[in-house]
Amino acid sequence: MATIRSYYAAANTEKGFCSLFGEVFSPDSLSHIYIIKGGPGTGKSTFIKSIGAEAEARGLDSEYYYCSADTSSLDGIKIPALGTAVIDGTPPHACEPRYPGACEKIINLGECLDEAALSERRGEIERLTRECGECYTRGAHFLAAAGETERAKLAILSRAFDFEKARLAARRLLARAKPMGGKSAERYISALGTHGKAHICNAQETGEKTVLVSGRYGAETLFLSVLEKEARREGYT
Repeated sequence: MATIRSYYAAANTEKGFCSLFGEVFSPDSLSHIYIIKGGPGTGKSTFIKSIGAEAEARGLDSEYYYCSADTSSLDGIKIPALGTAVIDGTPPHACEPRYPGACEKIINLGECLDEAALSERRGEIERLTRECGECYTRGAHFLAAAGETERAKLAILSRAFDFEKARLAARRLLARAKPMGGKSAERYISALGTHGKAHICNAQETGEKTVLVSGRYGAETLFLSVLEKEARREGYT
């Protein structure tokens, strides 16, 4: 049975739009990259989902990367065994081939647009596009304010947090794990999109054992930062 892991390849954050596309879909680690172009509604996400369904049917492990704005849509899929990825190459994560023809190919779904029908509704399309941009700008301001509040909260908590005790607890936790080496990679598993907050959990699929860390006021965030530093220092990643 194929193993399916899901992530977000980008995120709307307090610092603006942050994308991992360059790292996740790097031609340095893939043999074939298909970049899908085309406007909204041309079927990019549906096309990528159909690729994923076919890969699953063939028993191929896959990594699904969902859109951080419309969390029901796919931005890309990677099939490691084939060294292949199919990605949405339109804004806000516009992607152009670095090695066109050699390992990257553009597929233009814009050819599927009904230009005559769209031309008739140009005014409505322009109005909705402007409104969408205005909503996105307001949302970015709210995210920036929320980030400032979160940093202030953690700064206050840090004064009462025992980092040395956390370091010792992290070392005890790591001592019970099997050091497998390898390298660390950043992936997003949470998103704030048009449908609100969304979270993906791959814990049961990515590790033999799951440890849940809970706390109040962000203490779990501080502990996990200590755990990461200790894991790096001990050579676990």
